[in-house]
Amino acid sequence: MQLTKFEGRTLHEALRKVKAALGEDAVVLQTFSPARRGLWRLFTRDRYVILAGKGFRVVPNGKAAPAEAPGAALLRKVYGAEPPKLSAATSGELAEIRKMIRELGEHVKHGDMSGAPEELFNSYVSLLNANIGQKLARSIVTGIQAKLPPDALRNRKLVDEAVKSTVQDMIPVAAPLAWTRGRAKKVMLVGPTGVGKTTTIAKLAGNYAVKEGKDVALVTLDTYRIAATEQLRRIAELLDIPLSVVRTPQELAAALAEHSRRDLVLVDTAGRSQRDTGKMDELGPFIATAQADELHLVCAVTTHPDTLLEQVERFGRYPVSHVILTKVDEAARFGLILDVLSRVKTGVSWVTTGQGIPQDIEPARRDRLADLILREARTA
Repeated sequence: MQLTKFEGRTLHEALRKVKAALGEDAVVLQTFSPARRGLWRLFTRDRYVILAGKGFRVVPNGKAAPAEAPGAALLRKVYGAEPPKLSAATSGELAEIRKMIRELGEHVKHGDMSGAPEELFNSYVSLLNANIGQKLARSIVTGIQAKLPPDALRNRKLVDEAVKSTVQDMIPVAAPLAWTRGRAKKVMLVGPTGVGKTTTIAKLAGNYAVKEGKDVALVTLDTYRIAATEQLRRIAELLDIPLSVVRTPQELAAALAEHSRRDLVLVDTAGRSQRDTGKMDELGPFIATAQADELHLVCAVTTHPDTLLEQVERFGRYPVSHVILTKVDEAARFGLILDVLSRVKTGVSWVTTGQGIPQDIEPARRDRLADLILREARTA
């Protein structure tokens, strides 16, 4: 009988070595992960050890057990008098070890920034912590390094101010168009399903009718969802404003003509997947008929950035003039949105921050959006 020690970074890797060396008849006597000691345990990888061999003699039941367990001599030879023990690290210690390894990996990963001043590098790490993409974060700090004098780059406060200013400049904001006396301003909302268009238009109606005292009318094309129409009907009753439900471009034209002397007409549409070409095509005649003064694309910030960019691109076939960001209160990390905003050609008009009508909506401001984007940044 011959015992052999097999090691691997994973248990599966060690078992593969056993099978390759000993074949299907291999007998595994012991499997363990040696405990790591001292400071270097934080930086070494897990290691699994298997003792295995072939040609063992099976002892029938009732026979005396051998005086010494198989493999004990080999264990002493390899590890000395003290037998190996499994690591007894607690879950908290393991989490701390993983965190240290992850941070060390990030430092190595971003070694190309090691030549930057310390305060600037710390701001770079903070941008990554805020979930801003690595490429965009590097672009931000590189621009700041070229702009600020060397003394200022060593001042964390000045660097942070420059970061926020740079982020603000990357965010397009568009104010509502001016009002025209004696003519209704037509504002139309479009967007994918599930982003909160109907709730948003209800908030806008309440904001303009209650806070600004405007003469408002509601029009909805969303006849697919009865609940959405009923929600707007209740809002219209509470605000004492008219609601028109239309199904065709001709009905839309008639409704707009009926409300043409009011201050504002808000037009709601049914949600459409940006990938559903047929549904997107159906939207075209309504947009052409409305000739809206403002066409707002409603986007939820909880959507993955790649999907958001796709929505902006595909709805861009229509003359979108503004973007409304919804569900800001539900976003775990807002930093992901910066890459989208930096590539949006139209400006952000409104931001919704909850379900309350009409209070949970506010005009988009660069400083406010920058604060949201950077709120998860941690001091490095």
